[in-house]
Amino acid sequence: MSCLSLHKFKRNANPGEFAYVAIKDLLPPPWSRFETADVDDLVDSIAQVGILNPIIVCPSGDKYRVLAGWRRVLAAKKLNITHIPARVVNVRSEIDQIKALMHENTIRKNLSTREILSIIQYIRDRLGVLGVRDIAKITGLGKSTVARYLMLLEFPQEIRELILEKNLRSGIVDYVSEALKLGAETQDIIRCLQSDKPYACLERLITILRNAKELDKIAKKVLEFIREKDIELAQYTTIKTYPSHARLEVKILDEELAYWLHADFKYFLEHLDVALKEIRRRMTLRPDKYNKKELKVRANIMENKIEVPDEVVKKAIDETQAIDKQQILIRVVQLLSEAAQLLELVKPELAKKLKEILRSLNS
Repeated sequence: MSCLSLHKFKRNANPGEFAYVAIKDLLPPPWSRFETADVDDLVDSIAQVGILNPIIVCPSGDKYRVLAGWRRVLAAKKLNITHIPARVVNVRSEIDQIKALMHENTIRKNLSTREILSIIQYIRDRLGVLGVRDIAKITGLGKSTVARYLMLLEFPQEIRELILEKNLRSGIVDYVSEALKLGAETQDIIRCLQSDKPYACLERLITILRNAKELDKIAKKVLEFIREKDIELAQYTTIKTYPSHARLEVKILDEELAYWLHADFKYFLEHLDVALKEIRRRMTLRPDKYNKKELKVRANIMENKIEVPDEVVKKAIDETQAIDKQQILIRVVQLLSEAAQLLELVKPELAKKLKEILRSLNS
């Protein structure tokens, strides 16, 4: 409806009619407290072209209760406008007020996303209606649309306000919801929403977050595989993930291997098994090169963010330190022999038992 035809409106109207209503006689809608954005954008628009769409009101005593268009009323007040075009509907209860707004297409199409969101929040928080189906029945909206609005209400305020400010399509709510579930930071989502291509940016962010979770799972499997094959080499293993490239890099001593998420994981493990055998062969041929490497058991575990029980760590350290078990066994026998000689002076019977043990070890 153009502003040129507003001069035909009555100043006092009955339900179903259009009218110029005195702004001083207007009462805010029950859900107006949920609208938090300023109205400077509307002030500029009204100053240039006037109020194109009438607000929706219902009689309330000797005044009118605004059902839709309260932000237009606030903007008009800033411009010192005394009367505003309105359409009058005859409803009593709050539920009937909402139904009058939402079930008539000619009215509902003039409601902003912010107004609809405020109404749904009011239904949920003030009227105590929580189910998607029940809210859809009251508002006349589809269940999927109501579900998106409810998701939008759960977003951090900065994200919610940006979506409303840019008037992004409802599909953006699904992207943001998925990103938040995957652990996205608020600032990362805001950067995507502020970009020229918010949908593409959010889709890329979601892909990276999914890759990160998948790569973390694979990193644990790889380290466990190496530990089962060669517990010593597991201590010399460093695993790094690159979610933006869907790649995982494994470094064992001087050997480097890469795995991409789209590749065959079973084939990668087979290749890794071959690499482990080759590294072990080189360590056997060149013990002087590898036997002085510093153990980094707990450091590697922290870097790979993999939780390992303390007993496994202790076992790994013990087995790694006991590289030459034969030499250790020989030294133990020598110490026991010396102990047996000393015991003969004070405990002959104990010395005799110890010598029997030594004979069994030597055999």
